Amino acid sequence: MKYLKKTLEYLFKYDGGKRFFLTWLFLLPPCVLVGFFFPTTKYMDFLFGFRTTEYATFGDLWTGVFPVFPYAWIALAAAAVLFVLGVGYVSSILTRHIRVGKLTFPNFFRSINNNFFPALTVTAFFLLTVFAAHVLFVLNAYIWVHLASRLLGLVMTVLFFLLILIGMAYLMSSATLWLPYMSFTGTYVFRALGIAFYKSRNRQRQFFLPCLFAVVFALAAGLAGYYCPLWYVDAIIHTLVYSVSLTVMVTFTIISYCEVESVQREDLSRPFFGR
Repeated sequence: MKYLKKTLEYLFKYDGGKRFFLTWLFLLPPCVLVGFFFPTTKYMDFLFGFRTTEYATFGDLWTGVFPVFPYAWIALAAAAVLFVLGVGYVSSILTRHIRVGKLTFPNFFRSINNNFFPALTVTAFFLLTVFAAHVLFVLNAYIWVHLASRLLGLVMTVLFFLLILIGMAYLMSSATLWLPYMSFTGTYVFRALGIAFYKSRNRQRQFFLPCLFAVVFALAAGLAGYYCPLWYVDAIIHTLVYSVSLTVMVTFTIISYCEVESVQREDLSRPFFGR
């Protein structure tokens, strides 16, 4: 937990939380869309209604779990673009701050140009990982929902759901250093991924739990949304959880890289905005 502790110190201890607020603002827009259109509440609806709801076909189960709001796919595409822009710009801000010691806002388009492909690659990896986990969950649930004993089916569904989530968290934790290797050193995408996986072998204890916490918080937001009848409160809860988790995790990757590679952090020697 040392790397997570240093990440939280970077965001909240120094400069009175201004570092967190400024980076959070750039990552908030995509989380607003995802929080509204793709809450985890649907999973809770499915699990709590498992013993009473009938699903005749795989398609019925898919639409029962996956949000089918109008324009959901358009929102997902827009959120993906905003994710790339936000992650690219924030990684530029953090990288410059750690290298130079000044938390400034570099030219937006130049920063995006420098970190576009790293941000695009990591965003695509994250979205594909979540989508794969969702597909596995639906396939698993479709098997167990037709058992004669609905209670046994529920137990098996929850068990495999937890295993899928743990596997997803482990996969994402193995790629923790992927973004900073590309941002800091300009390493090619696949070579950076190989280095990230190699470096994570002996550091999974440091990387895995923060990723698992992010998954647990997302599910907790869904649980809160399940018991809250107001859709806009549900959307606000998910937006806050998603945006805070994203801010912490992007920062976590940068700080972890500095710890692994023993990078001298100039941000520790200068106060906010270099004053």
